[in-house]
Amino acid sequence: MTTLIESYEQQYSNLTADITYNVGRISNTSGAEKQKHVRQVDKMFDEVTELLEQMDLEVKDLAPSNKQKYQTRVKSYKAELKKLQTDYKRAKLGINSSRDELLGDDTHDSEDQRQRLLDNTENLDRSTRRLDHGYRVALETEQIGAQLMEDLHHQRQTINRSRGRDCTEQTVISVCWCNIDNCGQLSYILYGEEEILISTVLEDHDLSSYM
Repeated sequence: MTTLIESYEQQYSNLTADITYNVGRISNTSGAEKQKHVRQVDKMFDEVTELLEQMDLEVKDLAPSNKQKYQTRVKSYKAELKKLQTDYKRAKLGINSSRDELLGDDTHDSEDQRQRLLDNTENLDRSTRRLDHGYRVALETEQIGAQLMEDLHHQRQTINRSRGRDCTEQTVISVCWCNIDNCGQLSYILYGEEEILISTVLEDHDLSSYM
């Protein structure tokens, strides 16, 4: 367990060294090169934060004899990381540490103003991203709604055509049954007329025999 924590400590040392180097480069560069170092530092800060979280989890499982020692170390690492983050913000604002020491409070006031400006800019960027996301979602919803309406329209047309065919087929069946009924009635009538004719013939034959 302690071996794993020691491995995390080595990774932490390497990452913070890289952060310190890139923060220095941010202060001494501008334009595209400066933005490149900013992106690298942002990524490394994420890695360090995740690494400290892993160290916290491992320390919790240590034996009491070692836990206090490593808890103190992790606490110092977090304090160091906080200072690096402050240095990073100052580097992005273009504040020089030696100049800050010479000018004193005036520089602090200027730094506070720049920090507020930076925070407002970051908040504006986040709001813009949220608005862009909301706009994309609205467009996608509108497209889905239009597609659903078109599908419903096609389905309604299909149902209407099916109903029309059903009505036609029902009409044909009704006519057929009507014809069958008429045929039955005609057969009954012919059968009755045939019986009457036979009866008449028989009566005539009897009368002829009697005479």
